[in-house]
Amino acid sequence: MSALAFGQMPPRAEPVLAPPMTLEEMERVAMANNQEIRAAEGHTAVIKTRTAAAGALDDPTLMYRDWGTPLAKPWDLNQSQQMLMYQQTLPGRGKRGARTEVVRQQIAEGDAQVEMLRREISVRLRKSYYDLLRSVEEHRIHDRQMELARQALQSATVKYTVGRVPQQDVLKAQIVMTRLAEHLVMLDEETETARAELDVYKRQA
Repeated sequence: MSALAFGQMPPRAEPVLAPPMTLEEMERVAMANNQEIRAAEGHTAVIKTRTAAAGALDDPTLMYRDWGTPLAKPWDLNQSQQMLMYQQTLPGRGKRGARTEVVRQQIAEGDAQVEMLRREISVRLRKSYYDLLRSVEEHRIHDRQMELARQALQSATVKYTVGRVPQQDVLKAQIVMTRLAEHLVMLDEETETARAELDVYKRQA
């Protein structure tokens, strides 16, 4: 008869630990240090620096020209011709306001993109966090069920030994223990998946 027949429990996995940080702490770290959010915020910040320039006039130009200056007397300006020219481009009516409005729209779109990323990351983080908490609780329930199954197997084994119950009762108790052991493997896999996802945010701390 297998070891389970004597009421022994299968090797237990490593103890399941609760999340290393509270949900609020992890969200605060994620929002401050997440690379996707920081990149989007940086892009929006660059656009914001263009707001003032968008509504400003183009830079003016100043040009000086000189003709016929005698090489022997370059200081004799009466013998030469000079031209000083100032140029300023004036945009059409409403053009500067339109350029400013375009930049403001780009800023609004950038801010909306940042907010969308924050919400997406918050949803992903919360899902992983609560998946881990649920897994921790399911491990506790599993341990209680395993203890009850172990006691039932021990009782069935003792009763079978003295001829009070058929071997079928022992086999049924063994099947319950086996199924619980298989369920534990699944729980451990789910726990590791949720923990790995949370580790991404924990490493940003």
